[in-house]
Amino acid sequence: MIMRYLKELESQNQKAELNVRASQLGYQDSVDKSNEAAVRQADAKAQELADLTAAISGEAQNGLEKGGKYVTMKKESSGLHAANRM
Repeated sequence: MIMRYLKELESQNQKAELNVRASQLGYQDSVDKSNEAAVRQADAKAQELADLTAAISGEAQNGLEKGGKYVTMKKESSGLHAANRM
């Protein structure tokens, strides 16, 4: 009877250890996915900034080529917009 009880305790202990390990792996997977998403988001923001900078630079250059006018920015209800759109 004692042997059966010890085997049952050992079995329960192994199950508990497996559950702990599975939880640790699940947590680490969540952290890894979160970090990957943060990197993708930062990359997208950097690309958006580069695209906007290039667009503004291109509009300013086009304005200078067409009569020496600078592209001015005006504030509208939906944000900043170039006043001299081509």
